[in-house]
Amino acid sequence: MTKEAFQARLCKTPTGCLEWMGMRAATRGGYGQLIYEGRTVWAHRLSYALHFGPYDQRMMVLHKCDNPPCCNPEHLFLGDGKMNMQDAKRKGRIARGEYHPGSKMTEKDVIRILKSSETVAELARELNVSRSTVSLTRSGVRWKHVYDRVQAEKANG
Repeated sequence: MTKEAFQARLCKTPTGCLEWMGMRAATRGGYGQLIYEGRTVWAHRLSYALHFGPYDQRMMVLHKCDNPPCCNPEHLFLGDGKMNMQDAKRKGRIARGEYHPGSKMTEKDVIRILKSSETVAELARELNVSRSTVSLTRSGVRWKHVYDRVQAEKANG
């Protein structure tokens, strides 16, 4: 596929993204997909290869714009899994605390753990979490963002 044939399937948005107008994955955001050389490929990965040449397929093609269907080569860059997670964290796309789908506690519960003189076992039973969850929260390993805030409040009186 030529760059021109590929670009004919893109639509420019007011933000400068070039969105894939073909098939989109049923995943959050809808990454563009197409059949290329007999297999299904991600449109943004193909865009990167068409514009910059072959790359190590173990690498990820990341979006500066955070728009999954975008195929604008100016918005794409290579990175590994660690870089992808750092980018997501920097942009506030990592759910943490009570917003994380696996969370069993609220921020209010965490503050209670951090300020309470109750035993680990008592708190675990009352909050319906494991003792290790309470211990890791009290030590700042889990819920570090709340732990740091509570510690700062204690230090400032």
